[in-house]
Amino acid sequence: MPRNARWVLTLALFLAAGVHPARAQQFVTDDAALTTRNSCQLEGWWGQRAVWLLPACQFIPRVEITPGVGWLADQPPERDNPDYVLQVKALFLDTATAPVGVGLVAGFGLDRLSQVVGLASPGFYAYVPLTVPAAGGRVLLHTNLGWRFEPGRSGEQRTEDLHAFTFGLRLDVQAIELLTLTAETYGDSTVPPEWQLGFSVVVIPDWLSGTFSYGTGFSAESTGAGFALGFAFTPPAFW
Repeated sequence: MPRNARWVLTLALFLAAGVHPARAQQFVTDDAALTTRNSCQLEGWWGQRAVWLLPACQFIPRVEITPGVGWLADQPPERDNPDYVLQVKALFLDTATAPVGVGLVAGFGLDRLSQVVGLASPGFYAYVPLTVPAAGGRVLLHTNLGWRFEPGRSGEQRTEDLHAFTFGLRLDVQAIELLTLTAETYGDSTVPPEWQLGFSVVVIPDWLSGTFSYGTGFSAESTGAGFALGFAFTPPAFW
């Protein structure tokens, strides 16, 4: 990825860390939750495989829109340019008012697995996030089941359309008031499953959290997500 882009995003990350603790989303498995109503949450991370900035806004009740830009590591010179995503998440059940949270996500560009692991595979994707709270909300189990589609491209190694089943399973445990431990496994029907471990720290309650994670694969062929440092900054509602 461009050296200037790395420095800009890294500087933005650490400036924010010096200033609704939704977790920074270098984790692949999504939760059935939205950012603050009438506000935009800025998520981002810097890692071995990729660098991303993902502002998520909820200006429509129960609907969150996320445009994102990122740079993937280890790309050939002709691919050394930004990648993008445009994602919409709708929430049908919220854990604040229901026993479980259920939503639906659809997007175009790089899906969450491609973003985190650094795979350049733009296309369409959709999945259903499910969140089940336990222990008074101190434990959260998240599952994702979905599908992604990559159109074939003439002149490249793969010319046929690709359809893949995707999955994710994540466990969040609030160890103490400001510290959450996370473990997840994820994958799709075209690659071996991988895993990540990490922790999130609330820097400013309801405003800023930071996350550190490490991920790799269950098999020797998997590259995994590697190390990543992220943040989630959530200002109050704009109106």
